Amino acid sequence: MALSFLTPEWPAPANIHAAMTTREGGFSLPPYASLNLGMHVEDKTQSVIQNRDLVQQQLNLPAQPRWLNQ
Repeated sequence: MALSFLTPEWPAPANIHAAMTTREGGFSLPPYASLNLGMHVEDKTQSVIQNRDLVQQQLNLPAQPRWLNQ
């Protein structure tokens, strides 16, 4: 399953990275469909964990990124 990412073009240190996902390509069901990454809403925890794992895999990261609450 391929995800879509938006990446900023900014002058940041080489060890700092950022990416923003779209909502497409995840496991969450409506009304959170489909790539919900927020634990602070009433989505199923297992769906959010699967979504976060998918993002980690797609970005080829050795560990989970820092997740922001918006």
